[in-house]
Amino acid sequence: MKSENKIDGASNFRAWKTRIDLILSKNKVPDIVKGKIVKPEFEEGEEKEPQNVAAMEKFKDVDINAMSIIVDSIKDNLIPYISRLDSSKKMYDALTNIFSVRNIGQVMSLKNELRDMKMNEDDNITSHFVRISQLRDQLQAIEEIISEKELVNIVLNGLPKTWDAFVASMNTQKEYSTFE
Repeated sequence: MKSENKIDGASNFRAWKTRIDLILSKNKVPDIVKGKIVKPEFEEGEEKEPQNVAAMEKFKDVDINAMSIIVDSIKDNLIPYISRLDSSKKMYDALTNIFSVRNIGQVMSLKNELRDMKMNEDDNITSHFVRISQLRDQLQAIEEIISEKELVNIVLNGLPKTWDAFVASMNTQKEYSTFE
């Protein structure tokens, strides 16, 4: 995985989660990571039966493949958080728990930053949209969804006076424009 696509924190958690879920599906291992397929357990003495040994080896092979995919998808500074975990499910769950933590302070801080987003006269409109998108994505990563209408209002309210004619024309439309 390209370095820029690896998870490095909450800021790109949602994008990482989307990517890693697709990669796990492509490699036919999402069920083991999500806990739908669990490590086989046997009665004492049965673990040495040939079919049970084969089942355990198959499980371990798939789990190690999934663990490798997960480790390859994170930045080096995050490896200590999962290095001692012994299954892909535990690794995936640990990363999800670390970066999808949702607290009121975090939500309020991101929402305030988004609502206070103002474009300066000398700013590029594209960079303004990128910054708003990043804040929206950070909120989505902690399951705080901002509606399209609210995003459009944030963009329009954050534009400088030189954009007043554009804002006026957008406000006279019969239907709300979308953020994208």
